[in-house]
Amino acid sequence: MMEQREEKINDLLTVFFRTSGIEALYFDKDLNAISCNFSKYTGEDFVSLSQGKIESFLSGLFNETKEASQDYYTYFLKNNLICNIALLSENGACCGALVSQPVSLNMIKDSEINGVLGPALSSTEEQDLYKRALLRAPVIFYDRIKPLGEILSLLCWSASCQKESRQVLQGGDIDPAIYRFIQPGSLFNRNYKDVTGEKYRNYPFYLKIKDHIAKGDTAMLAAAMSGTLRPASLPISSADPKNLIRSFKNSFIKYCSIGSMTAIDAGAPYSKTMDLSDELIGEMETLDNINDIHELLKSAFAAFARAVAVSRITAYSKPVRLVIEYIENHYSERITLDKLSKSTNLSSSYLSSLIKKETGLSLAENINKIRVDASKKILLKSNVNITELSAMVGFAYSNHFARIFKQFTGMTPSEFKNSVWSEDEENRNSTDMLRLIADQLFHMMTIFPGVVDIGRIVDPIANIFWLQQPGGATVQGTCYDFWNRSKRCDTCISQMAFDKNSPFMKLDQKKDSAFFVLASPITVGDKRYVLELLKKISDNFFDCTGITFEKLHSHSTN
Repeated sequence: MMEQREEKINDLLTVFFRTSGIEALYFDKDLNAISCNFSKYTGEDFVSLSQGKIESFLSGLFNETKEASQDYYTYFLKNNLICNIALLSENGACCGALVSQPVSLNMIKDSEINGVLGPALSSTEEQDLYKRALLRAPVIFYDRIKPLGEILSLLCWSASCQKESRQVLQGGDIDPAIYRFIQPGSLFNRNYKDVTGEKYRNYPFYLKIKDHIAKGDTAMLAAAMSGTLRPASLPISSADPKNLIRSFKNSFIKYCSIGSMTAIDAGAPYSKTMDLSDELIGEMETLDNINDIHELLKSAFAAFARAVAVSRITAYSKPVRLVIEYIENHYSERITLDKLSKSTNLSSSYLSSLIKKETGLSLAENINKIRVDASKKILLKSNVNITELSAMVGFAYSNHFARIFKQFTGMTPSEFKNSVWSEDEENRNSTDMLRLIADQLFHMMTIFPGVVDIGRIVDPIANIFWLQQPGGATVQGTCYDFWNRSKRCDTCISQMAFDKNSPFMKLDQKKDSAFFVLASPITVGDKRYVLELLKKISDNFFDCTGITFEKLHSHSTN
């Protein structure tokens, strides 16, 4: 049994090395280490660079972990050396871990080695070992860290299944079905797009963070950051492989500035907030570890939210706080000064002057500001027209809403929406995304062979559809053109399924043909779309009931 385990571990370490070019070590629960020794100094270098930190982390992890887990851990050592760690299980219980050898994010020259030595090494011999290990550490781009961790985790998971992978040889004259979706003479785009270089791709996340800071809501802020803000996905600007740490620090300064300005706009004291920002940036400049910078950024956002929360207690009187909270919860309703004065037991004139004095805005301006902020969030996730949107946020007239929106944002609602969704246009029409959509369509149509006549995937935000033709080709078009209409239907079933995140059914008409339509939200890649399955029907389909399509359609729309 022991020999089988050692053989399995050796296979895992070998596969990881041949896949990634990087070695990994296996640690059992007693912290005994095994290496395949593809590189002569792997074990020695690991001990020198870890300085006992990885071993200490594993010891605590083994004591805490009782069951198998698919989590993997990315551990940041001194000088931004990084290890990925994945737990190995046997019969549902943790039996050890695979740890990738430390890799470096920056090429370190021999002449620079003395300037980056961080650990307090007790002897000259230890210092020399550390220097040599640091110079030998593999150098990789930061965006490879997460994929390497996923490979390590998947290898451990596959080992826990107690089933050997089988190599099945294929090839010859039979083409896989997916080849039908590739246009003749074209290949998938092989230009790799560096995820760390995608600018401004997290605008919806930014709005959430901004909103929670502005409200002083530290609990909601922590929840939003825990699921989205991770070191591996931290947006960085002007990423320079030669100086990645500086890129992270520059981004920290940018996001710290956004957080401080948001807090000041929400009522936090200007001088104290700016001092806090200076203190945070000064603390950040002393750090040389990416994970430390990431954790400090989360602390910075929380500090700005707390500053707003405190300012609402100290800067705003209780009546004004009640007014602001009421507007935030009832912005879609008609809000009057008389109603607010009664709820605060103050005269209308005194309350009005108090709001202006403490917030710097009149009551009407406060209401409009909150309504515009709410409308921006709706525009990000829905395809409503301006008349619907203005009513949703409490405006009686759409032209008045458009004027107020431009007053606060500098753009019309349409310009704002286009500026946000244009960022996704390249991703939406990328070859990889189209291939995923083709895969999804092919899969869905094979599930319902002969049951549905048409299967299509719809993006109700962009009004685009993808349709699989009988021959297998995938075509793209404007959603409402399919139904021979000049604009989107007011009761668009795909929009309803998208907004409610729930399936919907209805009968619809295309020229002389009637269709039963089932629309259901699905996820393709990392985006949400709507799958539509259409079945052509005719009047005599309902002969058993005597109901004609026209009557049924009339009934369904009433």
